[in-house]
Amino acid sequence: ASVFPGLVGQTSAGEAPALVQGERWQIVTQVRGDALPTLFAQLGGDYGVGLVLLLLLCAAMAYFLARTRHHKEDLETRFRLYFDNAMVGMAITDTERRWQVVNPALCAMFGYSEAELRGKTWRELTHPDDLAISEEAYAKVIRGEMDGYKIDKRYIRADGQVINAYVAVQGVREANGRVDYLIGIF
Repeated sequence: ASVFPGLVGQTSAGEAPALVQGERWQIVTQVRGDALPTLFAQLGGDYGVGLVLLLLLCAAMAYFLARTRHHKEDLETRFRLYFDNAMVGMAITDTERRWQVVNPALCAMFGYSEAELRGKTWRELTHPDDLAISEEAYAKVIRGEMDGYKIDKRYIRADGQVINAYVAVQGVREANGRVDYLIGIF
């Protein structure tokens, strides 16, 4: 529904009037040439007032988008600082159990470099006696029976040493309810 019915024309080739592409916004609109005088008349009867209002709206949108981008960058920087400097192991794994993102504390805990750890799955590092309970909890998250779990389990380090860990895992779901990835704190 248009705020000003009959003034806005159709876009070519079925394009949407507003598109969101990744992190960049593109606003597309098409106004019929004969619509501007009517549009400005509805905005206050004066072409100058309408133009000023239109410019203020554009400036407000530009300010909002710049502020939102800056806020997002600030949040990402803070997250990266907390993640990289945490005193506990932290990881993001995919639904195939592969380590996607690991922090230095987790690498130290397992005795692997980041690249080595990212080449493995958490299954490979789980002690064989604790694998069944880990898989059961993981499967419940994937099936949607629970959002996360906390368990005490053992892992095998790169040097063969067995270590104990209390693990908290949370599934992060897409809008359709499917698990996108899992976050773990060790």
